[in-house]
Amino acid sequence: DVNISQTSGDDVIIYLNNATGTTANFHIGGDLIYDHTGGDDLLLQMNGNSTFSLDGNFTTTWNSSDGDLFYLDLNGGIFNIGGSFSLAQTAAGGTTEDIIIYLDGTSQLNTAGSFTVDHQNGDDFLIYLNNASGSAAAFTVGTNFNLNHNAGNDFLVILNGASSVFTINGNFTTAWNNCDADRYYLDINGGVFTVGGNYSFTQTATGGSTEDWLIYIDNAGQMNTTGSFTVN
Repeated sequence: DVNISQTSGDDVIIYLNNATGTTANFHIGGDLIYDHTGGDDLLLQMNGNSTFSLDGNFTTTWNSSDGDLFYLDLNGGIFNIGGSFSLAQTAAGGTTEDIIIYLDGTSQLNTAGSFTVDHQNGDDFLIYLNNASGSAAAFTVGTNFNLNHNAGNDFLVILNGASSVFTINGNFTTAWNNCDADRYYLDINGGVFTVGGNYSFTQTATGGSTEDWLIYIDNAGQMNTTGSFTVN
């Protein structure tokens, strides 16, 4: 396992082929565990045909509230997680901590297990496929995608380009547990978004009048669910 405990200092940065190159590789035989209680951003950037692979889980606990970013920037290459991905943003307060995942070009992000985010504070949770340009960016979740939104701000997924592919092989489950003007927004401007199991969105919080639930599908975009589609 690789354990990173960031309590102070500046950024934690991992670059694969930052400047140039073809097949840089980073392999971890077990888990990658990241505990953020201080310091600044976490940035993972991949370019070219690089490969970052974990045999186990990628687990992050985000315990600070001072404007730091969790940022996966894949401009090519493949990021494989043999287990599950989980991120818990637990810090009280804070309004500028974004969770950002960019996949451009022919990059791939794959998890064999589930993908879970506990969005309890901070700012937006953003997933972009081909935000700038590219052809076949792909995000594949092996089992379930779970979003627990208890605070923080918006959740936004954007797919651009005909070849962008976002696949959840299991269920896509969202529990929206606050009511402070946050948006849930799926913006499919091309490409294919597939849920192999059931889609469910449940807004449990009472009160509030400005929380939008939005799904836009444009430019031959597709959204498919094999199972049920439920909004409560």
